[in-house]
Amino acid sequence: MLSQRDRILPPYTRKVTDLRHRLLKAAVITATLVFAVIMGFWVALFSTLVVPMFAAVIGVLLLTAMWMADDLEPDLSRIGAFLYILLVALLVAWPSYLAVDIPGLPWITPTRIVLALMAGVFLLQVSQSRITRDLIRNAVVGLKPAYVGYAVFIFFMFATILLSKKSGDAVSFVVQQLILWNLPLLVGLWLFNDERLAPKMLAVVTVPLFVVMVLTFFESRDHLPIWIPHIPSFLQVDGPQMQAFLSTQFRYDGTYRARGTFGIHLYFSQFLLIALPFVLHKALDATDTTRRGLAVAFLGLTIFTILLNNTRTVMTGQLVVIAGMLGIFALRHYLHSRSRIDMTGPLVALSIPAGVVVMAVLIASSNRLRNMTIGGKANIGSDDVRSGQWERAFSALLSNPLGHGTGDSGPLTGRMANGIWIVDSQWINFLVDYGIIGAGGLIFFLAFVAISGVLIYLQRADRSADLCGPAAVAIGSVMMTMITISFVGNLPLLMILVAMITATRYRLAQAGKLASARDVLQRAIDKPMPLPA
Repeated sequence: MLSQRDRILPPYTRKVTDLRHRLLKAAVITATLVFAVIMGFWVALFSTLVVPMFAAVIGVLLLTAMWMADDLEPDLSRIGAFLYILLVALLVAWPSYLAVDIPGLPWITPTRIVLALMAGVFLLQVSQSRITRDLIRNAVVGLKPAYVGYAVFIFFMFATILLSKKSGDAVSFVVQQLILWNLPLLVGLWLFNDERLAPKMLAVVTVPLFVVMVLTFFESRDHLPIWIPHIPSFLQVDGPQMQAFLSTQFRYDGTYRARGTFGIHLYFSQFLLIALPFVLHKALDATDTTRRGLAVAFLGLTIFTILLNNTRTVMTGQLVVIAGMLGIFALRHYLHSRSRIDMTGPLVALSIPAGVVVMAVLIASSNRLRNMTIGGKANIGSDDVRSGQWERAFSALLSNPLGHGTGDSGPLTGRMANGIWIVDSQWINFLVDYGIIGAGGLIFFLAFVAISGVLIYLQRADRSADLCGPAAVAIGSVMMTMITISFVGNLPLLMILVAMITATRYRLAQAGKLASARDVLQRAIDKPMPLPA
């Protein structure tokens, strides 16, 4: 009878001496030695400039080896969740322009370090766990139309590289950005299957978010983030972009525009509109007086920070975000109210048009408020620049509706500032670079996921599902601000929200708690209208 050792170890311990295996072994060893010699020579000659190229080769070999490993079904979800929450906290709290700069090594931000560690944990998990691979695949299949649209966008990102005037730069940008966007998405599809992760993440991230908002008050007072004069040498990164980030930023009327932990105030405004739906959700859904009071105070601090940010994007965007969040909250309360005399839902719904009328009157009667929202004479210059960019974008699309390639949107539509092409809309970037079909695939993907998030929120299944409502509104706010902001730095946060909705939808479907859009609509139709007492 064979022993356990004889049954298991022979495939790994038997000595293979045939000619084919000996030649293969010699070839692998020779290739490894040649690669090491070449790598050492080029690194000695060009320093850190060639490190990414060799790191990519080693990374491919590592991925191949990991993928060949047996499925041992490890459970690395705890450390994965820790790194995931830490990543979100750093995206909120760490200044995006500060990196660890050690002489002789490429600079790297703490966010990228955590991202790399999280990538390692995720690859170990997914390469050795069929359950995890099936989980991610099934979650994506659950929203198949949306992810088909996203696949179309990714296809055009790669396909248009051949059309780009700087193909090398285009390849580097596309690969780098897809890692930065898709890694949080894929890890989220794995981890958000645990219904405790989303509420825990929101609770943890609230602390650094509160600290950033408080520090923004002092920044507005001093006209500079309070840490700027005290940045240690090992965190300082040289270059014109760094100098631009460290400069003060004022409006046309001399008022300061706070930027928090972001290099530019517009990027901070986009982030604030991502955070606002979650803060408003906590204020609306608080279960007792103390929590409601704290949540309302935090909401007040958020709106005060929005005022300190002092940009038209966030001033107009907050009105849309608040209206959207109140609207879906009112509809959900209406669908789940148990009494015909419960007027909470209708009253909240009526507050939206009432608020619109009040804001319209205030804007019409205040020049300052009108300039901060709609704009005035002082904003004509920036409006004309953006209008001109859209005109050039349409001309570029007419010449090639399938896209011109990554990076070409700048020279074709943008304006030159300090040697850098500036484009004032991310949608211009995507439309001109990747064409109507490519950008349309991304728009369809985000819109489909956002609508799915609203439907999940309306069903009121659990705490994690409740967060899909503000996540959907936050996705809508990013899509809206991308009209006037060209910045991909907040897209990892966007993909985390997408992962939350996708994974929660799959989890609810597996538990038999997911209602279709038709069922939700039918319930709304059949629901008797509430009557005042």
